[in-house]
Amino acid sequence: MMTRRGLRTVSRLGFVSLMLVGAACSSGSGTPDGDGNGTPPPTSGFRVETTADKVAGAVALKVKFNANVLGASGGVLFAWNFGDDSVATEENNKQNPEHTYTRAGEFTAKVRVTDSTGAAAESLPIVIRTRDSRVDLRVTEITVGSDVVQAGENLAVQVKVANDGTEASEATTVAVYLSTSQSIDRSLPPIGTVQVPAVPAGEEIQAPAQAASMQVPSSRATGDYFVSAVVDPDGTIGEIDEGNNGLIRIQAVRVGGVAANVDLTIPSVSLDRAAAFPGDSIRVSYAVKNEGVAAAAPFHVKLFLSPDSSFEPTDTVVATESITSLPAGQTAQKVADVVVPQSAVAGNYTVFAVADLANTVAETNESNNRGEAALRVYTGTVPGTELVVSTVTFSPSSVMPGGTVTVSYKLQNRGDQAAGAFTNRLVLSSTASATALSPSVGTDSIASRRLRRRFPRTRRAAITTLGLWPMRRMLLRS
Repeated sequence: MMTRRGLRTVSRLGFVSLMLVGAACSSGSGTPDGDGNGTPPPTSGFRVETTADKVAGAVALKVKFNANVLGASGGVLFAWNFGDDSVATEENNKQNPEHTYTRAGEFTAKVRVTDSTGAAAESLPIVIRTRDSRVDLRVTEITVGSDVVQAGENLAVQVKVANDGTEASEATTVAVYLSTSQSIDRSLPPIGTVQVPAVPAGEEIQAPAQAASMQVPSSRATGDYFVSAVVDPDGTIGEIDEGNNGLIRIQAVRVGGVAANVDLTIPSVSLDRAAAFPGDSIRVSYAVKNEGVAAAAPFHVKLFLSPDSSFEPTDTVVATESITSLPAGQTAQKVADVVVPQSAVAGNYTVFAVADLANTVAETNESNNRGEAALRVYTGTVPGTELVVSTVTFSPSSVMPGGTVTVSYKLQNRGDQAAGAFTNRLVLSSTASATALSPSVGTDSIASRRLRRRFPRTRRAAITTLGLWPMRRMLLRS
């Protein structure tokens, strides 16, 4: 902040603000006159605050000015001189005029304010630098020294800046901000600035490391914040494109927490059938992977049934799996049998698997914890033929190699068309799933059955494995 003979000049967010207390102003060396022709301005008891939305830019730069008058009595008149010898128009007499600078140079914009008592005041000049610009600066990369920092501590920030223009830029700065969302929030002051030397045309440079350590305000609450950076934040360099100077780091920084070196993902979700009825049990197979570099602490995976393709935390929870730990780079294969609620109506549903919905594990990426699979729910008959296997039992629960077990299962056609003859294959698997390559221990030929007729089938199969295998309820139609 600069104070001079009753005048305050405040620079923030690319705006230049000027505040003049009329009674404290007098003409003299370095002080603007009242009408631009050497006439001292009369004194007054009010003050004027002037702002401009831009202070630099290329030729054809449009600037919006504002004169805020505080404490004036009666009607107020405004007379602007934009400093570029332009012909006066109605804009010159507005409180908040707009003006376009059509040639290069450095100009001084002035305003004369008069109230009903005849007193007048004038602000100090706002310097507008315009030129034919061939510079285009943008932040291309942001790196931080740690993904966790305590409020009041320093955060090391590195930035890279590119000049996509055709001529070298001047030296400038990069302002660094902390936002609670993935957007550049300049409502709060930056946590620091990085000095950037001149950037040659068509090149990218990294700002010096020693100038990039900045303090996180002690008032910041515990939580996740996003680091953003804006090159030339005050707009002092005229550029081809003034709207591409900022960049936001995708990964959050945890303030007041523990380092986030874990990244939980759900790379796959599959169902044992594409359609079901209310009350049916379906088998959900899914994978949970830790893409991070540290082991994950205990967390939960929840399965949700959603009536549409959009996940909401209020969707119906149909299963919950507790995972005590997941090492870095490891994948856990999980299976859950879930029941379609009896209250479900016919329609297209989505089964979502969501890891660590409660965010108990700090992660480098909290947005990739979900996987999904589609499910069609019917309440009447299914068009065509729909064969469903259910109620699979076997006895005894274990046998020696070459022993015999009895497998019982129920089969139903829920379609609106009768099924032709077909064969079921009994498959033995050491896991909770099977593929076409899984060993078959028997087949069961089924003759054509009428619509929706339930009937039990019993099959005796000799098992000739080399060890003790638990029987799995798995029937595949051939």
